[in-house]
Amino acid sequence: GGLAAGQVLVLTQPLGTGALMAGAMKGSPSVRGRHLSAALSNMRQSSAEAARVLRECGATACTDVTGFGLLGHLVEMVRASNMPNNQPNSRPNNQPNNQSDMSGQSNHQPNQSKQSSRRDAAAGATRGGAGLGGGVHVRVSMAMVPLLDGAADAVAAGVVSSLHPSNALALAHVVNAVALQRDARWPLLVDPQTGGGLLAAVPASAVEEAVRKLRDAGYAAAAAVGEVVSAEAAEAEALGSEELPAEERATAPCVTIVMDSDRSE
Repeated sequence: GGLAAGQVLVLTQPLGTGALMAGAMKGSPSVRGRHLSAALSNMRQSSAEAARVLRECGATACTDVTGFGLLGHLVEMVRASNMPNNQPNSRPNNQPNNQSDMSGQSNHQPNQSKQSSRRDAAAGATRGGAGLGGGVHVRVSMAMVPLLDGAADAVAAGVVSSLHPSNALALAHVVNAVALQRDARWPLLVDPQTGGGLLAAVPASAVEEAVRKLRDAGYAAAAAVGEVVSAEAAEAEALGSEELPAEERATAPCVTIVMDSDRSE
């Protein structure tokens, strides 16, 4: 199991419940009754049928998207997939050890060597946490991530969940974190979800079938949101084909968020 290069990432439900609920509690004018109604309906939808569809379509890795947000749970998937025999023994630095079945105690510290500084500068990564890029890397398209109605307006108005600061530490695993934060929607990638959907990796040959069956089953916002690539390919892109030593790969950021401007080029 685990993630494998060439697979496509499928998300079954839209993001934004954390921001919308926070806006409702704060009385934010950016959050309307219809937004809350849609969010509550989304939260009540079971993921049981989605899990069945994804299994039938050959998913080899799957997680629910809940309290750590899409980015936090995605980093968890990559780290687990990059462990020997897919057995995780460390976690993103912003996630406590008792929150998921992908648990374990990590004693990894950020690499402060000159090589790491050079690598992070070239990749545009933020410092502050240890990613894991030894085997696979993921690219997520910001434009393809489904959002609940009103969620983008809420975060643009500065409305975020109380869990946002801790969840945002996962940006340390994003290659282009600095550029990402210029997009007003980025907080939704770390927005904690209540009753969130599933994120799964399926073979590229099965992604159209998976999305179609999910939508037919009532997951109207289901979408392909990214791809899995080899870490070597991602490193080559970020560093101009410069190869990293094995010890450097242990702290390489493992996620790239493809922005709208990147898609149009």
